[in-house]
Amino acid sequence: MKKLISYGIIVCYLIIIIIIVLSITSCKDSSYHLQKFYSKGGKIEHKETIIKIKDTIKLKDGKDSIIIKEVQIECPQPIIETKWKTKYLYKQRRDSIIYKYKEYKDSIKNNETNNKIKLKQKRIEKRNTKWRLFIFIVVIIGLIIAMLLKKIKVF
Repeated sequence: MKKLISYGIIVCYLIIIIIIVLSITSCKDSSYHLQKFYSKGGKIEHKETIIKIKDTIKLKDGKDSIIIKEVQIECPQPIIETKWKTKYLYKQRRDSIIYKYKEYKDSIKNNETNNKIKLKQKRIEKRNTKWRLFIFIVVIIGLIIAMLLKKIKVF
């Protein structure tokens, strides 16, 4: 019984050691995370910021004097677009399109109906011109044949 308990404790220790080793070896490098940030559209912008540095100097009298310096330093700051921000931008764009559509709804419908009417008129003109020309040519050919047959006196 004691052997089983000792084996169980050894197995638990081994499992804990394996978990710790796996968690340490599976960590990603910082360059991996930076590349992932860039691939998802992240940008890093270098902005100049003013930093105040305070120094204290002890004088011979035992008094402290504070010296304040202002230094300009370029600090990289990430520009992060969170999913909430992109959702908000998409919603704003969609709402503006809907608003513009409602604003110009009458003129859009007018243009659509005018375009439909123009297309129908063009189709009707195309149909009429082809058949009229064909009928006109057939009538002329028929008249010519009738005149030729009268000259020959077949009728």
